[in-house]
Amino acid sequence: MSARKRIEYVDVAKGIAILCVVAGHTFAAYDPGSLQNKFIYSFHMPLFFILSGFFYKPQEFKKAFWKKVKSLLVPYFVINALRCLVALYQSGFENMLTGYFFPALYGNGSTPKIALSLFDVKIVGMTWFLMALFMCQVMYLSLEEFSKKYGAPMWMLVFITAITGIGFNDKVWLPFSIQPAMGALIFYHAGRLMREKKVLEEPVTAMPVGILVMGAVMWLVTIFYANLGMHANSYHSLVSFLGAIAATYFITQFSKWLYRVPALGVFLNWCGRNSIYIYCLHAIDRTIIVPIKRVVLMVFPLPSTKGALLFVVIRLCCILLGALLFVVAKTIVQEFIWEQKRKRKRELELQKRRQQLMMRQRRREEIRRRERR
Repeated sequence: MSARKRIEYVDVAKGIAILCVVAGHTFAAYDPGSLQNKFIYSFHMPLFFILSGFFYKPQEFKKAFWKKVKSLLVPYFVINALRCLVALYQSGFENMLTGYFFPALYGNGSTPKIALSLFDVKIVGMTWFLMALFMCQVMYLSLEEFSKKYGAPMWMLVFITAITGIGFNDKVWLPFSIQPAMGALIFYHAGRLMREKKVLEEPVTAMPVGILVMGAVMWLVTIFYANLGMHANSYHSLVSFLGAIAATYFITQFSKWLYRVPALGVFLNWCGRNSIYIYCLHAIDRTIIVPIKRVVLMVFPLPSTKGALLFVVIRLCCILLGALLFVVAKTIVQEFIWEQKRKRKRELELQKRRQQLMMRQRRREEIRRRERR
């Protein structure tokens, strides 16, 4: 992401979404069925796919593929390798294999789909998102190649692929989060269209009132009646897709205003810029759940709304502190590496100048010798 020009309000929107990811997982465990949980799950994961599609640029497949491997698959395997090491230490080799290693290879993120898996594996946990985003982007690149070669409309290819993935939900559950990625293609393509039509760039006042009202209604219906679960490729109806897309639009537009709020805007922007680190730390934060739970139970009972809210605050503080320390350490290491490169470059330039100077001196001496003769 650092290679492209950043759009500040998009980072704010991603900051809101990543904080909602942590909050949503906590509410799901300690205040299930609450309104705030339904609100969060109506948009938080679709927003990441939509904004990823928002930055889509057609490019050569091989180059794009390895770029996605570096940005998504490497974090996926690093996180799961760490989880395997912890499990090996705490539970032994056999439990590590069945509980962490094989699930990481299969990439299943949904408990209800375990019985439909090609192999008897458990869920991999929240790292399904990294695998699904990778597969979604690779599939989209492949569909783009197919569209250019055969002239098929991109929207039709995306729709057919998504419907196929959803249609096979109750028949087979493929590895590598393939089916969640197939359903997510609709969000990814929607993000691309938003960029092409400049939907997010234009102020909300440029949008017809009727469309805004319809979008708001769709979002409300999604919250109360059409819940979606991307990890399970589960959508109540077309309303689930439309409601999540509308939610992303409203949140992104709201982020433009939030970015102008001095402290809050800077904080959310930082969270958005470093959302991948926050997500990765959240994926391995199970070791702090028990201590946090003990602290919360000293004040509020669990499950309860107040207890879940306190749990969210403490959990976020721990994760954000860890992300901050990681970013600082990363910056220090990068500065050290860059300084070493600059130092090496200066040494090479100095050596080159010395060589040039020596060559000049030799030429002068040669000219003098010739003149003496």
